[in-house]
Amino acid sequence: SPTETPTARATQTPTLPSPESSPTETPTASATQTPTPPSPTKLPASTQVSPSPVQPPAKPAPTPVRPVAKSAPPPQKPQASELLSQAVGLQQAGQHQKALALYDQAIDRQPDVAQAHWGRCYSLNALQQPREAIAACNKALDLNPNYPEALWSKGNALDQQQRHMEALQLYEQATALKPDFAEAWNNQGAALLALGRASEALGAFDQATALKPDFADAWANRGAALWSLKRFRRAIVSINRALQIQPNHQNALNLRKQAQEKLGR
Repeated sequence: SPTETPTARATQTPTLPSPESSPTETPTASATQTPTPPSPTKLPASTQVSPSPVQPPAKPAPTPVRPVAKSAPPPQKPQASELLSQAVGLQQAGQHQKALALYDQAIDRQPDVAQAHWGRCYSLNALQQPREAIAACNKALDLNPNYPEALWSKGNALDQQQRHMEALQLYEQATALKPDFAEAWNNQGAALLALGRASEALGAFDQATALKPDFADAWANRGAALWSLKRFRRAIVSINRALQIQPNHQNALNLRKQAQEKLGR
């Protein structure tokens, strides 16, 4: 039976000072000194011409001083932590393509944040792009080899590629690092079930439901394991528990239909 991908909770720029306006100095025009004209040659009174006085040049009109417009500060770019917070919100709303764009921006600003690479892996898994998801999780694990969420998400991508044994090893590492990681226990059980190890799978699903009693995926998968072990009535009880928690749980609905057909109900 296909395993539903569990939902995970992924989890200041200083203002530039405005330039001050500098008043423009208006140069003061220096008055031109007028030399005393030489005495003119005396002419007869009838022809004598009085010299025209030399006028000093007119002062130029002062240029009005216009205030320098203050430019608005450039728009602030959000920091990586803000982008991560927004991306997680988009993931929780199921908007994984938009979340990817924000994770990419966060990585551009701060490439060494393992959470950003894991977030990309998680959204790529949700978009059914396991190859790209594995590459993103590898970057997260390069930065933090003991990152249980990245191990879990990489395992999820490997499961999509039917590489269940490799996925199982990663889930085991994740639960060893974080024993209360219910989602990793659930996926560990799903990988075991895919490998035909139903009894071991049941133990993993029991761990998941004990840690997280309202985990519909784990209850449905537990029902599938019990069904594989031919414990039909107990399987139906587990499947019904999943549907009590999440009435539209598609995997549980499919399992219950198969069980009813098998038992003639």
